[in-house]
Amino acid sequence: MTCRRSGRFAKLVRTGLGITAFGMQIMDVPPDYTTASHDESDSGQQELYVDRVLTSGPAGLRVLCVGGVPGAPYVAPEWTG
Repeated sequence: MTCRRSGRFAKLVRTGLGITAFGMQIMDVPPDYTTASHDESDSGQQELYVDRVLTSGPAGLRVLCVGGVPGAPYVAPEWTG
């Protein structure tokens, strides 16, 4: 499933893989594109990123996004299915 949310494209893979312990999606960033700054402080999630702004090269960029709230059971956002 591909989802457009806040101007971004993501492949929602968590549900299809049966993952319930954390959030997971794949983002395919188009060639020569820079994302907006990303912050999950409103949701309380921690995400595994080295940088909150991604810049792709001429071939584009594929990013695996994994996140969850520390110390809390995972609750999938409604928009993820």
